[in-house]
Amino acid sequence: MTGKKISVVMACYHGDRVDSLIAAVDSVLKQTISFHEFIIVVDGPVNNDIDKYLEGLRADRENIILIRLDENSGAAHARNIGMSVAKGDYIAIMDSDDILIPDRLEAQLSTLIEKNVDAVWGWQEEFYDGTNEFAGIKQCPEEHDDILKKLKYRCLLPDPTTFIKKECFEKVGGYAEFDNINIDYKFFLEIALNGYRLHCIQRPLIRVRISPVQRKRRGGLVLLREDYVLRRWMYQKKIITIFELFWIMAMYAVFRLQPNFMRDKVYKHVLRKS
Repeated sequence: MTGKKISVVMACYHGDRVDSLIAAVDSVLKQTISFHEFIIVVDGPVNNDIDKYLEGLRADRENIILIRLDENSGAAHARNIGMSVAKGDYIAIMDSDDILIPDRLEAQLSTLIEKNVDAVWGWQEEFYDGTNEFAGIKQCPEEHDDILKKLKYRCLLPDPTTFIKKECFEKVGGYAEFDNINIDYKFFLEIALNGYRLHCIQRPLIRVRISPVQRKRRGGLVLLREDYVLRRWMYQKKIITIFELFWIMAMYAVFRLQPNFMRDKVYKHVLRKS
């Protein structure tokens, strides 16, 4: 397809389950096209089962690179470390408990070349951890201008499907390294602000585990404050107007502060396609 090289970057940490990690890694190794390297950043100490599995991987495959961090520093820092050492022309991000659709890398590479864009995502299929029951699909518009319109209000680009030119990372500097749920959102906006073209493939490219606990963590005053920090930055960058800032924050206040069971219904019936 091309002589360009792909670097897959994944971070793992002590909270991962070894069975989920194995499934995630297997989905990378079974991709329909080859990749140049698979960089796994071990974000701090991990349990013996994970440690033995990762060492076995490195021994079996020359293109698997393990980077060990002494302390847990968060996914943003770990990913940035992985992207900074990546030798590929393209970088594919994934999480340590997600499962890639077999042709994810092939679909994104061919789309990036054919559409002449700089960053490609895909939809995200979600399933309940433990039962494998279908839980919905996170969708995003296809074309650059339509994506930007949606990004003014919320991030529809599934972070674990990120596939970008290495130069996007070099120009933007990666994920903001602070404890904020919006670090991926800000990263994508900065890619667009620097003139890069975005695209989203109109089908799922990954399967993502979810649980009721995860959605409960999407509420509260702390997250509402983080929403405000991002929207204030967006206003300063002239992405949104002052009117849009207040309107969006009113919308997020309702979402973050409503009871958990109500927020779960919003996910199921509004934010996800069944």
